[in-house]
Amino acid sequence: MPMTPERIAEIKERCEEATPGVWCSHEGTIYYGKERRGVREHCLCCVTHSYEEGMFTSQDVRDGQFIAHSRTDLPDAIAEVERLLAENARLREACERVIEGVSP
Repeated sequence: MPMTPERIAEIKERCEEATPGVWCSHEGTIYYGKERRGVREHCLCCVTHSYEEGMFTSQDVRDGQFIAHSRTDLPDAIAEVERLLAENARLREACERVIEGVSP
């Protein structure tokens, strides 16, 4: 899916509406804060594909880490996309001026 301004705005809105701050994961459970606090009110969600014998699978752990890191990774990635789009626009404008024979 192309990264249009509308798509960027949708992603940013979801980021802004999510629980703020850093998230962490322990096994398949996502917590807000830098570390697991072990209390239910700090739990954001639980990821499980196949809860076996009271244990999360290794895939649940990896999924939990992905979700927890997405809270900070995604806003960083969006900021970089916006920076690159702005840089691209400036460079296109400079190229057009050079092509037209106007000094940058």
